[in-house]
Amino acid sequence: MQILKFLRGRCNVTVSDSVQDDVDWEVPRTGAQLLATPYRQQLLKAVQESTSLTAPVFEAYVKEPLQRYAERVQLLPASESHHHSYPGGMLDHGLETCVFGLRLRRQHLLPPNESPERQSSTGELWSVAVIYACLLHDIAKIIVDIDIYLKSGRRWCLWEGTIPDQYRVRYIKGRDYFLHAAANPLLCKEVVGNAGLEWLKSQPDLFGLVMYSISGHSERSGVIGEIVSQADRASVAKSLGGKVSSIEKAPRESLQSKLKVAIRHIVTEKIRLNEKGAQGFVTHEALWLVTPLVPREIKSYLLTGTCQPDSDRSLKISVDFVAVAPAADSVGKFTTL
Repeated sequence: MQILKFLRGRCNVTVSDSVQDDVDWEVPRTGAQLLATPYRQQLLKAVQESTSLTAPVFEAYVKEPLQRYAERVQLLPASESHHHSYPGGMLDHGLETCVFGLRLRRQHLLPPNESPERQSSTGELWSVAVIYACLLHDIAKIIVDIDIYLKSGRRWCLWEGTIPDQYRVRYIKGRDYFLHAAANPLLCKEVVGNAGLEWLKSQPDLFGLVMYSISGHSERSGVIGEIVSQADRASVAKSLGGKVSSIEKAPRESLQSKLKVAIRHIVTEKIRLNEKGAQGFVTHEALWLVTPLVPREIKSYLLTGTCQPDSDRSLKISVDFVAVAPAADSVGKFTTL
């Protein structure tokens, strides 16, 4: 009988006498209810405004995973006595990390070292990947760091599903503080969902970066891991009253977007189109720009705007962005306007 109880595992153990009877029981809530507070609505709005996804795509691939995340973490804290150590702290930490992560993402042209055309076609997937990695980077703490006790008299493990009954928690003594990273993938499918995973898997390299990032393999997680790490530190600093100035200074608009605005300005205000001696030619499928005249105009425009602090990098990228297909007649093809 003792062996049978052991094999059934921790999830079938009844409430321990060491759990204080005067601790209030929490009632499970839906994801929509948990996200309905003014602060969390503000964070959700910031997430949505940081992407260019259509409303249906955002609903299916971002909002629904956020709701599933909320339903899993409920009002669980993010830590026992460190950051976000209050009821609902894990949910707030996950949302904050997403917001900070998306702000950092604006500093990058993603996928890195790819053509502007591919960056334009897959860039939003990379933004969604940042959201998923930020949400999942700590999620297994609710499995390996705490015990969840149900009022019905058993201990609940979150790989069984969302908490089904009134509950309370107790932190495990002597826990392994590094184990949650290895265990994070346990809840990946439950949060991201099949559709999200299929979308990620359409870019195998990106799928790998997300998986490496959430499972603690920082040496293989690339730019996704770097973004999540910085965003996590910013959320922790915010919770502990520290400075998050480096994140707050992240551009509100991506460099790629600024370059598009610059090119639109040059095309509409500075150059002639579709005539003899013109600097640009428009066809039904592309805009053709003469180089190096147009890149010089774009550099001038960027230097009068908000790119000045990092102008060298911006100017180098602007040339790469415009001269997509340089040809012998000094004409470049640009198709992402």
